[in-house]
Amino acid sequence: MLLRRLLWLALGIALIAGTLQWLVQQWQAVPIIMAAEQFEGRKAEVAAPAAHGHDHGHEHEAWVPQDGFERQAWTWIANVLLAFGLALLVLSVLGLWVRQRGASMHPLRA
Repeated sequence: MLLRRLLWLALGIALIAGTLQWLVQQWQAVPIIMAAEQFEGRKAEVAAPAAHGHDHGHEHEAWVPQDGFERQAWTWIANVLLAFGLALLVLSVLGLWVRQRGASMHPLRA
């Protein structure tokens, strides 16, 4: 029962904190990241002709989310998962601290 409440509380905290973090990232970090990616794209175009014609046919590109909704959705999911883990950690430490303090801190048992 206590574990279930702890998980639901952590999930609620994670949804709020992860969404707030995602909003701040959209406002502050994403414009910087997009500008850096454009710069890197131009830099890669200049460096591509210097490959000396060695095409061995095994170019593997890493998966990258598409710009727009897919990229924003994965960023939001990552932020919520990070916030969930941190909320579980903080709530667990808080629970241990309250348990260690015992009845001396309980307002109804004073």
